[in-house]
Amino acid sequence: MLIFNPILRTQAGIRRHLLRAMPIGTSFDEVIYHIEEYNSDWVIRSRVRTMGVVLHPSLGIPMRSMPADRFPTVGEQSIQVHLGAYRIITRIYVTAWFAFDENGSLIEVFVRREFDLI
Repeated sequence: MLIFNPILRTQAGIRRHLLRAMPIGTSFDEVIYHIEEYNSDWVIRSRVRTMGVVLHPSLGIPMRSMPADRFPTVGEQSIQVHLGAYRIITRIYVTAWFAFDENGSLIEVFVRREFDLI
């Protein structure tokens, strides 16, 4: 039996995988439950009920730091999750950000890969 690790997919493929499991409209608490209950390798890095996902203005991707006063945000609440890492030539880390509206309903999911070049 072939087991396919979803973090080996493209960023768009990972996003689709996440949205199949946790579709738009899923509550903040249901997303946390799903992550903690079904994905033991995933690590919740932050749960913020007072700020959405901060985007890099030119790339439209989540920022590592959160200077919310300088960059646009998506949503009113957010969850950041480390999905895992793998190595091809260098180590690659995969992170997802879940953005929620003021009612705590999921409105968007962002996925980013970071390459460790050191």
